Amino acid sequence: MRNKVSVIVLSYNQINTISRTLDSILAQIVDFAFEIIIGDDASNDGTRTICEQYAIKFPSCIKLLDKAKNKGVVNNYLDCLGMASGEYIMGCAGDDWWHNRNKMQLQVSFLDSHPKFSLVFGGCIWYNSHSGRTYESFPREGVYHFNDLLSENPISALTICYRNMAKLKDDLQVLKTEHFLMEDYPLYFILAQKGDFYCMKELFGTYTLSEGSISNSTSLSDKEKFENDVLRVRRFFLKKNNIMDNGAQMLILDKYHLSLSTNGIRYNNKKYCLSHLLKIHQKRIVDYAKIILCVLPFGFNVLRSINKNIIIK
Repeated sequence: MRNKVSVIVLSYNQINTISRTLDSILAQIVDFAFEIIIGDDASNDGTRTICEQYAIKFPSCIKLLDKAKNKGVVNNYLDCLGMASGEYIMGCAGDDWWHNRNKMQLQVSFLDSHPKFSLVFGGCIWYNSHSGRTYESFPREGVYHFNDLLSENPISALTICYRNMAKLKDDLQVLKTEHFLMEDYPLYFILAQKGDFYCMKELFGTYTLSEGSISNSTSLSDKEKFENDVLRVRRFFLKKNNIMDNGAQMLILDKYHLSLSTNGIRYNNKKYCLSHLLKIHQKRIVDYAKIILCVLPFGFNVLRSINKNIIIK
């Protein structure tokens, strides 16, 4: 029997959380077969030993990639995808987990009955591992298109389910040729060229916001490097789709400076935050309010308090 779903689990030094991740996938209530493909990227804290134990206990369900030197997230993901036999692909990082036991069944049923959609996703709970705070991240319910990805990435990777389409693995080689730092955002742009997306009105899992991950770096300079790559991804797919108008270029630049200003708040750097707020071309009322708070005495402390959910340190 062919697996209906392949779940990709990327792990690196997550000894305290990997069991919770795998247990949450194994606990899914479904009426079809699925597989879990684990790509452990040279963990040195005992994570791999736990993964090996699960692979022995569930040999028909869990595949563990061979031990290898540190690959990085992109190569690790592509290697896992290369082993995936499922009609649909899902993912859950080694420090995230699915608390909705119907996630797999709900999303598969949706894509089975809506062939024009290439991906379905939903909401999740964000957990700040440093502060212990949690909050719901719930994108707008409904249909999303290619252009919706230009201004932001509304999709939490642990909530997705997408079609394992013909030539998709070939298309994703662009991750290597362009040396992108991330796998998920370029993947969404590629899938958006093959069909629409749909956001379901469901909370599917919990995303761990922790220091040191690729999108939550421990330094402002590393985070800026990540945002530079996000901008590069957007520019690449604009060019690939022959979208060269000034409006689109201005939009992605404004979003770039907005993201960097948010990092100024996150890392308690008022000057950095203000400099990028001032570079936003089409400012909103909220952007002007942030500028005022950056200028006022003690205003930046107020701004950080308002945005406490993004504060790691």
